[in-house]
Amino acid sequence: MLTSALNNIPIAEKNPIAAKVGGSILSSAKNHIVFNAKRVKGMVLGAEAKEEPPPPPRKVVLKGLHLMHPDPNDLDLKDITPPDLPPDTSPIIGKTYKMTRDPTKSDKYNKLVKPGCTMSLSIDRSLVDAQIVKKEKAKHDREIKRQEENEALLHMEPPSVVVMGERAASEGGLWVPKRYAEIKKGDDRHGANYLEGGVELRSLRDLYKLSFTNSRVISRFKEVEPDSDEDSDDDMVIERKLKNRVKLSLYMTKKKPKKRMADIEETGDLILCDTADGFIDTLLGKHADTTTFDVSLKDAPDVSAYKGCVVVKRKGDSPLSDEPVVFGFARFSQNAKEIAGTEQALGMGGAKDRVAGDGGAGGGVMEGVQSVAHYSRLAKNAWQFLELTEEDEINYIKFKKALDLLNIIILEGRASRLFAASDLPDETGKPGGSLSMTEFEVALMMNDAVPKTGPDLTPLDAFYIFDVDGSGEINQTEFQECVRALGQLRTDDELLEIFVQADNDKSGVIDYKEFKKIWCHSLVDPVKALEELGIEPMRISKDSLLNKMQIGPLQKKREQFVHFMNANSLLKQIERSDKKMLIAFDTVQEKVKKVRIEAQQRRDERKRAKKAEQNIHGREAARDAAFRDKEKRAQVQRDQKERAKQRLAEKQMKEKLLAEQQQAKQREAMWISMNRKEKEEFRIKEIRRKGEDKMILKDKGWRVIPPEMYVSADAQAKLSNLVILDLSGNKLVELPESNFLFNLNTLRSFNMSHNRVMKIPKEIANCGSLQIWLIDNNDIRELPKEIEYMHDMVHLDASRNKLEVIPDQIENMYPLRYLILHSNKINHLGHGIGELQQLEFCNLSSNKLRELPEEFSNLTSIEKLDLSNNAITHLPDGIGNLYKAQHVNFGVNQIQVLPESMRHMEKLEIFKMNDNWLQEVPDCVKGWTSVMDMQLKNNRIRRISPEIGEMISLQSFDAPMNQIEAIPAEFGMLTSLQELNLRTNWLTELPPEIGALVSLQNFDVSNNRLDAELPAEFGLLRALRTLNMSHNKIEGLPMSFGALECLEELNMSHNILPAVPQSMMYLQALRQLDCSGNNIKVFPMHLCDLVKLRELNLSSNSLEYLPTSIDMFTCLQKLDLHHNMLRALPLEFATLLDYIKQVDVIQNPFDLFPPKWNFRWTEKEMYQNPSGYSNQEVFEFIKDESLYFTCAEDEWNETGALHFDNRLNFDEFVHGNEEYEVKGVAARMGKIPIYDQDGVYVIRYEMRWHDRFLEHLKRFYFTAKESGLVPSMNEIPKEERADREKTIEVAKVRKEKLVQKAREEDIAKRQRMREIYDQDVHQKFRRAEGHNIERQKRTQTVGACTNETLLQEMKRRKELQENARRGIEKKRMLDARNELERLKNFVNVAVKPEEVNPKRTCPVDIVPCWKSKPITKESLPDTRKGAIAFKEKFSKKERNYDPFGAGGRTKQDQVALARLDLKEESKADKIMMLKYKKEQANLASSIS
Repeated sequence: MLTSALNNIPIAEKNPIAAKVGGSILSSAKNHIVFNAKRVKGMVLGAEAKEEPPPPPRKVVLKGLHLMHPDPNDLDLKDITPPDLPPDTSPIIGKTYKMTRDPTKSDKYNKLVKPGCTMSLSIDRSLVDAQIVKKEKAKHDREIKRQEENEALLHMEPPSVVVMGERAASEGGLWVPKRYAEIKKGDDRHGANYLEGGVELRSLRDLYKLSFTNSRVISRFKEVEPDSDEDSDDDMVIERKLKNRVKLSLYMTKKKPKKRMADIEETGDLILCDTADGFIDTLLGKHADTTTFDVSLKDAPDVSAYKGCVVVKRKGDSPLSDEPVVFGFARFSQNAKEIAGTEQALGMGGAKDRVAGDGGAGGGVMEGVQSVAHYSRLAKNAWQFLELTEEDEINYIKFKKALDLLNIIILEGRASRLFAASDLPDETGKPGGSLSMTEFEVALMMNDAVPKTGPDLTPLDAFYIFDVDGSGEINQTEFQECVRALGQLRTDDELLEIFVQADNDKSGVIDYKEFKKIWCHSLVDPVKALEELGIEPMRISKDSLLNKMQIGPLQKKREQFVHFMNANSLLKQIERSDKKMLIAFDTVQEKVKKVRIEAQQRRDERKRAKKAEQNIHGREAARDAAFRDKEKRAQVQRDQKERAKQRLAEKQMKEKLLAEQQQAKQREAMWISMNRKEKEEFRIKEIRRKGEDKMILKDKGWRVIPPEMYVSADAQAKLSNLVILDLSGNKLVELPESNFLFNLNTLRSFNMSHNRVMKIPKEIANCGSLQIWLIDNNDIRELPKEIEYMHDMVHLDASRNKLEVIPDQIENMYPLRYLILHSNKINHLGHGIGELQQLEFCNLSSNKLRELPEEFSNLTSIEKLDLSNNAITHLPDGIGNLYKAQHVNFGVNQIQVLPESMRHMEKLEIFKMNDNWLQEVPDCVKGWTSVMDMQLKNNRIRRISPEIGEMISLQSFDAPMNQIEAIPAEFGMLTSLQELNLRTNWLTELPPEIGALVSLQNFDVSNNRLDAELPAEFGLLRALRTLNMSHNKIEGLPMSFGALECLEELNMSHNILPAVPQSMMYLQALRQLDCSGNNIKVFPMHLCDLVKLRELNLSSNSLEYLPTSIDMFTCLQKLDLHHNMLRALPLEFATLLDYIKQVDVIQNPFDLFPPKWNFRWTEKEMYQNPSGYSNQEVFEFIKDESLYFTCAEDEWNETGALHFDNRLNFDEFVHGNEEYEVKGVAARMGKIPIYDQDGVYVIRYEMRWHDRFLEHLKRFYFTAKESGLVPSMNEIPKEERADREKTIEVAKVRKEKLVQKAREEDIAKRQRMREIYDQDVHQKFRRAEGHNIERQKRTQTVGACTNETLLQEMKRRKELQENARRGIEKKRMLDARNELERLKNFVNVAVKPEEVNPKRTCPVDIVPCWKSKPITKESLPDTRKGAIAFKEKFSKKERNYDPFGAGGRTKQDQVALARLDLKEESKADKIMMLKYKKEQANLASSIS
């Protein structure tokens, strides 16, 4: 606080002085100017500043803050000590100094201290320090109060739990109130007494009872007590009471209870009470004595259907009556009676306590308030006008409508304040937004109690009127409407400027605080407003220097200053009025509540006084009646003596009955006194024994749950006993909104998976004991917020739904251990998931998550985490807090970097990071000492950190489809590694340390860039079983490669190996070898010693021939030789086919095989099989070759010269020649034995030769005859190859000579034919001239012919044609009959048994499909329209055999030929008919 004393300075000059000091003038009085100084920098406080005595009496003191702001709490007070003061200026605080002019400076600098003036300066911080301390204390108190409220909210249970707790503590234990009713008077025409009190229907699981409270029987008339008689004994008193007793019965009715119910005995259900005779009258109190008791409804059939209860005297009981007499009835309401403590649960207890504590405050504000009954009538009238029931509530719009209907006219702002003040908070502590009838009565009383502000419009009223959306703020449009409604003519630009100046926070809207400033400064005249309020506005006196400023900008500034000061005064007045109004509303609210309480107390007092007066009158009437009955008792005494014996017997019997009843009561009391826990355990055991704790309803095909499962009382009782409920596999679309989940309060396991449920009802909150909840495979969009009451949940499965957000209420499921939410649409995890401290298994895969909240790091108990198939870009920095995690899957995301904190996950065993954007294997892996499986497939990894050597437990490292360029040397430290997959990377070499992986069993480095020879240390991998090095550029293998003694599978395909390395012959355990796609030209015979080799793949190489010793590979099961350059196969290959199951030799040229052709051979088939041979055809060809080739070779070696000189022909090569003593190939092949059917005895011997070898032998014969040598099927050595070439040259010369001789013979033959033709030419000329002469004669005859001649000729020709047609038809019929007879004879002819060929051991019946057949008319395709395809006409055997060959015709051949003959005849007939029609057409044209 800065205080300055200015002497002899006019008020007009104080403003620049304050500006120099660093402040501004805020208000002025007679001799004070108040300003707020924020800095004192630039003031001369040096050596010239001297301490002086106080200034002279005529001085001006400037004080800040306390005049302008009487309430310092409204300001943001801070320490105003400048931070940049010199160190030596601190002692100036609290002292007074004299300021003098500095002669060394100019007048402008010394403007603050003018000549002739004295100025004293004092700085006092005491008031500022006090305000700061006060503000800090208030702030501290508010913070403590806020913390206490937060703690109370954290520990506060939901309202239903509080109420249930109060119910449990009250009498009746855990009986839950269902319905309540007040007992009303019965029929006053017949009954002398009536009942009074309350009754409540309560339930405990499937048990129900009626609880009567404050119940008693009241007599309508005064009862006269009988005179006391000393002679009367106790028996007589008991008998008199029994005689005058009115027995009352309790009935439950499904009809509406009323005063008179004649059919209650027929329509109602009688309830036996816990008394000796079952009547209820002995349980009820008398007159002033009230009783509270319970009546069991265990025998009632359907309690939920009852509408009330009736206490009646039956018509058969004494005294007799024509119909039952109703003494009292109760109609059940839908809600239970409100008990003590419920107000506290609903958040209303604090308000009532404040009303009770502050009831005496504000005594003057209750003037004008009428009676409570007046406002009750107004509220009832308003509810009737709005057509509402007493239980309904109204919102703010209906509240204003109700005021209009009651002709209560108030402004909008007042109405809004009344509504807000009357709206009591709900369970959550927030206003409910609606008023009940009682709250509406409070609002009416407050309206009359709070004084009106007057007819003028206040800023608050204007603000509420134009705040259309009720947001507490108004935008620019609402502001313009407000200004125009006030009658001010402003342009849009002016209004926009005012609105922008008022909007300090630039939010586009202004609140009420900003609107008040606009109201005071721009919208009203502050002078008039202050005068209307009775406040003197600020005016400038005539003697003031400010009044002398009449022209120029000084006058304008003077007016602005005065307007500013008046506007501020008006603003303060408005703030005081608003504060006073708020205080008035608070006080009135409390007083109204107190008045209502006092009125209720007065009404209760009047009721009690009235009842006491009635009781006094009743006792007087009873006394009079006693005197009147005195004479009657004298007569009764005489009758008693006569019935003494009878009474004695009755007494004994009654005593016996009472003893039995007492014993029964004692037994019942013992049963009731049992421990409640024991009874509950016994009940649960009984339920389990009966199997009523389970309900399996899966796969029923239900779309909705049948009502009979939850509507009736029995069904609800069954539901309340359930522990396990299974509704899976149905077609449920929704669950019942009420009475179904409400009764499942003991349910532990709930399975509703594989349905079509879209929404979970809010009644799921009643399933608070649920532990396992399976709702997977549904269409649920969101989880209900009521899951906050499931405090026992352990397992939650909501996978395969359509969830988008996880609610924050999931934090209340703190025991949750298994959370399965995969295959949803979750894009955000709430902050509440971090509270699941006991979560062990979490599956959130296949969602739409982009990030994880930081609270996710609090799940320290998690062991298995699956977040695959999301869109996560980064992980939280604290993800390493999951130190218990053993299995983590981050696959199919967009993660690029792993946080450094993950090194703390020491228990991690399996880590999956497939299909991400990971750039490297980071250094954090050094802490993963327990990881056994690490999967990094399809990332962008270029570098592997050397820290990977610390993963001593790693057994499997899978990182294919990356960009790894090198393997670090520390990789050799992974001695436990068993599987290593580095497929599809950028590796160019392997480090020597790779040999240290002594436990490695599977190694895959295919699809890399390996171009260097493998290191010699590679042979140290003794445990290696599978090795894949395909698709590289490897040229050779080291000799140490043979040391891999356990290697079973080796893939070296698609490299550039020139041959199979010799080191492979030492791999004795090898079972599969793949060397396809290399440059191998020689078959690896050194592999024949590998006895365990089962599969050998040499496809896509450059093999041309196979060695003859290939039959040594008898251990193979699969041999692949396709796509090579094989020209032929050795004959020994046929022996190998008996051992190998799968052999592939397609896509080889086989140019030494006979060529094949086919009309339907497509380009695709030509590419896939260039030779035209399939595998089966090649195998059959080789087998046939192996049968005859050796014999043919021996025959040619003996008789080849004779055949080469054409002295022997082909038939003699096959069958031999006795003249030249030639055996022939058929004889050399020998005979084979033919066995009987049992295969024991030889029947005969047959020749091995078969005609199917003829085509083979022809090719062999003519090939050998052309070259003079036997054709070779395998590779020929170089020495033999030279001799064969010489022989071929000699044969070529000999062949040229024969060709020349044949040409000369052909020329001579052509010459002879030409000479014969020349001799016959003259004869042909003469024949042609004769034909020409005949044609001329015919032309002349036609030209001389007449019409009659032509007609005769036509008739003659028609007759000839008709005769020809008849002859043709006759001949056709005859041929058809002959054909039919022939077919019948052919069918009847039976085949003789001896003609059947016996069993052969040699497969001579096999017809090779490579054999070419002669081209006939039948073999060509039929191109006619509608013709049958060739393959459909004949079978395979028919197509390959020549039906006219030496083999003869079979039955199928004869049928086919007969069909062809018929078709040929029909075709000839058609041609003849066409010719006949053509001749007729020509004849007709000639005639015309």
